[in-house]
Amino acid sequence: MSPSIVSTLFLAAILALCILRPRVGRWFVGLFFVTMGLGVNLSLVLLDPSQFVALGTAEPLVPLYAAFFESVVATAPGLWGLLVVAFQVVVGLLMLGRGPSVRWGLAGAIAFLLAITPLGPWTLANPLLSLGLATLWRRPHDVSLLDAVRRARPARDAAEERPR
Repeated sequence: MSPSIVSTLFLAAILALCILRPRVGRWFVGLFFVTMGLGVNLSLVLLDPSQFVALGTAEPLVPLYAAFFESVVATAPGLWGLLVVAFQVVVGLLMLGRGPSVRWGLAGAIAFLLAITPLGPWTLANPLLSLGLATLWRRPHDVSLLDAVRRARPARDAAEERPR
């Protein structure tokens, strides 16, 4: 199965999650952004920052992207990579939170996903995830992931303390 098909299926599944279980979908995407930032992009920065140039020049769908990556990103790929890492982590953490800040995270994630869509065929499914995040815009964001973990913890602890 081609990477584009796998990506499309994965992002379609997240779209469905955002529609069917909005809070869980938001948390999943928030964790996904943090993981991609720290796990994937930070690894690239540390091991091979030139990969950030290759991302934009390998198979861009818009020629302007190749020119930007060759002339701007290539001057300091590690710095550009760190900016991407920081952005992804901040956006992810905002989506994991609650209140109005969640919408800033959603907006940042949607903008990021749409901005990187022309990088190549492997990013063509990004609008599916953007659509999933857009469905979350008007939802209440009154519970953070940390709130949910804290609420679940006392119930689990109490269940463990009950005599059998």
